[in-house]
Amino acid sequence: MATLPLIDTNSVLMRLLSEAGARHWKGYALALALMGISAAMTGLAAWIMRDVINELFVDRNEQAIQAIALAVAVIFVAKGATTYGAQLVLRRIGNAIVADIQHRLFDRILAERIDFFDSFNIGDLATRLSHNAQAARNAMSTMITGLGRDGLTLVALVIVMIAQNPRMSLIAITMAPPAIWGVTILIRRVKKIARAQFVSLTKIVSTVQETALGVRVVKAFGLEDRMRARMDRA
Repeated sequence: MATLPLIDTNSVLMRLLSEAGARHWKGYALALALMGISAAMTGLAAWIMRDVINELFVDRNEQAIQAIALAVAVIFVAKGATTYGAQLVLRRIGNAIVADIQHRLFDRILAERIDFFDSFNIGDLATRLSHNAQAARNAMSTMITGLGRDGLTLVALVIVMIAQNPRMSLIAITMAPPAIWGVTILIRRVKKIARAQFVSLTKIVSTVQETALGVRVVKAFGLEDRMRARMDRA
């Protein structure tokens, strides 16, 4: 049995961005706007913590403490509401992407000739029909979240950091290159593990399907140990 080739990750991501982005741009724009507000609230929360320390522990100003407490409550309510709204929008878009990809994949499979099904593993096809659609949704959500919430939050916190203490900010920024290098190594490792996980899942699904469909043959020829060994390897 042949297996379907693995496609270059970057080309897949660019295709997802062009297709899903064009179809759901309004929803993504709304999600990004909500993430922007959430990021601003995170930066504002970091900014106000200096006033909390000063007023609470240094000046012991009860009136200021009450005002700051109210401001903190408003900040975190706004942050929670916008974060929830952004996740809700992304989930709905993600479900639409999953449904669309599964429809297209199934239509493509139905259009193939008989020799296609003789060449490719049925477990591979079934796994890709579910796994690839879910992976596309997760990839789009991760990209939008990374660009929107995480990116904007980073900008907001860096602005707060530089505004409050430029010297300490410079020291912190010098630590960024080693951190980025370490994360890059981890990402490469995760990609390899993800591919191995997919291949393993494909083999498991294939073994279960072949055993279920050919259970009479397995029982008649005493192939239980062989199928069990295949499952153990998977």
